[in-house]
Amino acid sequence: MSAAQSQLALDVALRDFPDLTTMVAGPNGQAITAACHLLDQPGQMLIWGAPATGKSTLLQALARYATEKQQAAAYLSLSRGPVPSAALLAGLETLQLVCLDDISDVAGEREEEIRLVELINRVRAGGGALLMSSRRPPARFEPVTPDLQSRLGWGLVYELAPLDDDDKAKLLRRRAAARGLTLSEEAARYLMRRRSRDLHGLMTALERLDSASLAAKRRLTIPFIREVLGGD
Repeated sequence: MSAAQSQLALDVALRDFPDLTTMVAGPNGQAITAACHLLDQPGQMLIWGAPATGKSTLLQALARYATEKQQAAAYLSLSRGPVPSAALLAGLETLQLVCLDDISDVAGEREEEIRLVELINRVRAGGGALLMSSRRPPARFEPVTPDLQSRLGWGLVYELAPLDDDDKAKLLRRRAAARGLTLSEEAARYLMRRRSRDLHGLMTALERLDSASLAAKRRLTIPFIREVLGGD
């Protein structure tokens, strides 16, 4: 594959944006249903779990779904930097849905915790829905400000569990279909054997296969997957 072909594939490949229709609930059906209900019955909800359990995907997918329903929504990841100042966060309380990802990353930082508490207060006072994610449950959050600890207990709390191999294969096939690709059950299982079963790794591999398939104009067969990933 030439450099020009590779660049063309990267430029025009379909992006794998999180979407509720491509999610696989697995053991997390109750949590996903509760999150969706926030759009009709605004409140507060916190989901927590280990990495690669779908926390960010759920927050991003729900924000996208809200936008598609003509509801004003915002998604903010706190793992990419400090909590923005109150001035930069001004107006979020007027939205119908605010999704705050990785809030456990601010634990122990007093000024950031205070800004987070203020944002939670404003969203609640404005009558909007608030969906947050954390790597730890509220009882193990260990903030330095008592106000934040109390705010985390205001709404529903759900733990997200990892998907089993059957659900991961189903998710791979749905994500492939969303990109316009056909991935057979056998090919999905082969991909899982070739790569780490970590969801981040599997989705990265699928994105790489998408680009290679588009550039080479080939289907996602097992021989093609072996050819693209065989050197890893």
